[in-house]
Amino acid sequence: MSRHKFSILYVDDEEANLRVFKTTFMREYNILTASSGERALKIIRQKKIDLFITDQRMPKMNGVQFLKEAIKICPDPSRILLTGYSDVKAISSAVNEAGIFHYISKPWDKDEMKNIIDRALEIYQLKKEKQKLFENLENALDLVSAQEQRLQLAIEASNQGLWDWKVSTDAYYLSPECYDLIGYRPYEFDPTYTNWLSMVHPDDREMITTSVHQYLEGQVPHIEVEFRILSKNGGYRWLYTKGSVVEKNKNGTPVRMTGIVSDITERKHEQDKVIAAIVETEDKERSRIAKELHDGLGQNLTTSMLNLGFAKKEVSKLSEKSQQKFANGMEFLNLAIHETRNIAHNLMPKTILDFGYVSAIESMMEGLEEVSSIDFVFYNNLNGKRIEESLEVSLYRITQEAVNNILKYSNARKATIQLMSYPDLVMLIIEDDGKGFDPEKLDPKNGSFGINSMKSRAKAIRGTFILDSAPGKGTTITINIPMTVNKQHYDRVKNLIS
Repeated sequence: MSRHKFSILYVDDEEANLRVFKTTFMREYNILTASSGERALKIIRQKKIDLFITDQRMPKMNGVQFLKEAIKICPDPSRILLTGYSDVKAISSAVNEAGIFHYISKPWDKDEMKNIIDRALEIYQLKKEKQKLFENLENALDLVSAQEQRLQLAIEASNQGLWDWKVSTDAYYLSPECYDLIGYRPYEFDPTYTNWLSMVHPDDREMITTSVHQYLEGQVPHIEVEFRILSKNGGYRWLYTKGSVVEKNKNGTPVRMTGIVSDITERKHEQDKVIAAIVETEDKERSRIAKELHDGLGQNLTTSMLNLGFAKKEVSKLSEKSQQKFANGMEFLNLAIHETRNIAHNLMPKTILDFGYVSAIESMMEGLEEVSSIDFVFYNNLNGKRIEESLEVSLYRITQEAVNNILKYSNARKATIQLMSYPDLVMLIIEDDGKGFDPEKLDPKNGSFGINSMKSRAKAIRGTFILDSAPGKGTTITINIPMTVNKQHYDRVKNLIS
């Protein structure tokens, strides 16, 4: 790194933090500070900055919001976010929207901070040098080679891999970091695109091939995908890749593509934990409210009914008008008791907690026979056994949402619910022969038929949500919950690389 003093803008709403940071690093760097995002933006417009470091939790404008605005003014400097360990949403937003180089948990350690700053400034400097090299490519070919070596160092420092694909021949280069991300030694398996794709989770392959096709057809500006891939130890890792065409033939047909890949497994796990916590909290609150309705309001209404029933003997002494009022009151009280029981049951059916999903759905089917002309059929292979309670509750909620949609919108004659449990998979399939719809035309503002809710519940129990529908073709919802890694997929990959 050169002896030039880099300028760092440090943003934090606590003056004490600003003083500590400036005192710690003022000898190595030119430190500028701001106590808010608004003040920091003014500084950016007036001075040249090489690195932004910002706290996430600030009033008015938080760290991610500041970085997004800063990028519009000055997109080149590296960006570091300071945040609490539990700020999963902030970290995800910072990575996806603000393109941060790194995030650091507070309180930060001096040596760790220094190391990350140096790496960020090195990559920033390399990016600047790369821009200059491309501007002078014809007269500086010898510098291009050096720059590629520096780029490789930058990739290694950021824990990213590099891939290069010759589309016409299927030849596929993977940098050593790509192998390391999934637990293999460099070049331990033949790196063709076909082999790489075979290691991808079966549910994610179509998404990747579709993304490649859309890019080659010019429908999207680049390939950008998050997917699961089988690692050497038999578990799946979440990877993120982004790439584009770097070479075409004389006819304009893509010949070569290149891109980067990074491990986002931990980020995905943290996101899943947040979703699962939200769903669990929602179910607990439903259960609490249902209990209060049943044990509190329900009991009070029943007691009122008993007391009024006792007083009914004296009603004949009242005027005819008063007797009618009394009868109307009794009727509405009966209705209130019935509605309270229905609400409590819908919030958290006692059947599912006591007897499980199968009994709860069978009870639901009996109720539907009285109110709907749709022929509902339920199949399962549990043979009296129960699955995990957390799965039962979430699958019941998904079924409840899907059945409500069938009743309201499908115009179906028949609907089928299937719950199948296998050693490595639990599968829920809900299908109808109704009018169907185009999933691409769903309006999120109108709730999308509760599909986002069903997706979130499926994700919270480690499942995949698949929606298949088309106008005039009915609708099928499939939830797949893996109990273990797909052994056949694992064995296939092992044979491939052995």
